[in-house]
Amino acid sequence: MNKPHPSLPCLLAVAVGAFPAHAAWQTERSLASPDGSLVLTLERDDASGAFAWSVARGGQPVVTRGALGIDLTDIGTLAGAGAVSHVETRAVDKEWSPPYGERATVPDHFNEETVTLSHPDHGALTVRLQFRAYDEGVTLRYLIDGTGTFTISGEKTSFPLPESSVAWVSGTAQGTIARVAIGSMGNGMERPLTAEHSRSSSTTCCRSINSGAWPASSSASSTSAPNSGRNGCTTRSPNAPRTKSWSMFTTNTA
Repeated sequence: MNKPHPSLPCLLAVAVGAFPAHAAWQTERSLASPDGSLVLTLERDDASGAFAWSVARGGQPVVTRGALGIDLTDIGTLAGAGAVSHVETRAVDKEWSPPYGERATVPDHFNEETVTLSHPDHGALTVRLQFRAYDEGVTLRYLIDGTGTFTISGEKTSFPLPESSVAWVSGTAQGTIARVAIGSMGNGMERPLTAEHSRSSSTTCCRSINSGAWPASSSASSTSAPNSGRNGCTTRSPNAPRTKSWSMFTTNTA
């Protein structure tokens, strides 16, 4: 397996207009958190078939129509466009016990949808998007099931935040953290990154560690620069699906 570059920085989508202004968006799926305050929406452009995802808390935008997609060499972009062919839903309310930490048990309470997508470029591969909505935030990941060998050349997932947001950013590990306007923070930000939408609402964006075929790495997530954090990662897919690490977004209100 060719591992991705280990030092690529984390970039956060800050621009608006990731899609054409004339896009005609239709809601495909809507997933609410258990308490109903947080809603993740999957949309599709009727003209191009492109997918986009958004998040709102209490009706206020948190992620504003981000792009989706995984690039495979000699195959194309998966999960960026197409049609929804099947949906599986699940609700979980349980606890788990960590091996160490300040809490003996941790609540695991979420609603989940696994969305199977169809597109001519998918060929014999089964491509799914998996979303979870917790009261505290949302997660998403890609699932690819098939046989043979393929090379992941990039990722198009983006996380556009409201233009009025401000962020606490650092360009290096353990570096100085500065509070800047979202449009002025530049590139090469360390993760996790926390952004404030108002005096009573904030979001933290991060990428979880995954032990599967995609090694954990820093990720580029910009509307202008696709994710190159997994460039050159060759995955052999025998029987089990390839599971991308979770992209996590926690939201908080005062």
